[in-house]
Amino acid sequence: MKKLLIFAISLMAIFILSACPQKQAGVNESFTITAQDANLIQGSKTTIKITVQRLDGINEPISLSIDKKIDGVGLEFMPKETAGIAILTFNAKADAPIKKYTLNITGRSKLGKVVKSPDFILNVVKAEVDPKVVSTSPKNNDTGIESDAKIVVEFNKPMKRSSVEQNFFSPDLGKNLKFAWSNSDKTLTVTPEKALEYSQDTKYRYYNFGINGQAEDAEGNQLGIVTEVKFSTFRTFKKKLFVDKEISGIIWSYKQVYTKTRGILMGDWSDDSYARG
Repeated sequence: MKKLLIFAISLMAIFILSACPQKQAGVNESFTITAQDANLIQGSKTTIKITVQRLDGINEPISLSIDKKIDGVGLEFMPKETAGIAILTFNAKADAPIKKYTLNITGRSKLGKVVKSPDFILNVVKAEVDPKVVSTSPKNNDTGIESDAKIVVEFNKPMKRSSVEQNFFSPDLGKNLKFAWSNSDKTLTVTPEKALEYSQDTKYRYYNFGINGQAEDAEGNQLGIVTEVKFSTFRTFKKKLFVDKEISGIIWSYKQVYTKTRGILMGDWSDDSYARG
């Protein structure tokens, strides 16, 4: 019984020793880790190269990590263990704090050796988004615009009101334009001086408006490009038709029918009735 107990204890001791990392006899582990500086824009990703160089002839991979917390930034090593090159991806949230970090890569070998890389810099910087015109109403080359239409311009970010209004131009909408802002200064509505005119014949009545590239957003960044829009209103014209009495008639909306009329009558009335010829 004592022999069996001693044998079992010996097996347990062997198992525990084999489970613990042991330094290989006669091996002095040596490796280096280097990393690159990087700029990281809010709401975006960036990658850097991590280089692990073993100086001891051992071909075992090194486990990589960063022990320091980076607010609002996720990170991923690919691969997580290497004896050569790894790629480290930083992924910043849109509201990640603007901050400069001094970091190290920590490498851990399977035999228990721990090495830190020299310092490298991760600089989280503000996302600079250039202002631009997202949409206009009317759109360029629109036709059939009504006489009471207003001009609406949508921007991708808040704009500097005075700058945009000074850089708004139109040779057709009049001099006394009314400007109104909404949507946190991202939407401009322009009311023309007077109602838009309709063409009185088959030709189009065109209107033009635009915004110069010098218009600035709330932070002082310029549009950089000119926005120009050309559109036309409804056409209203008359044409005389020759009527054949034998095949002419009128149908009213309240179901009355007239045949062999001397003319053709079409349109809507103030009481919402209508006629079709």
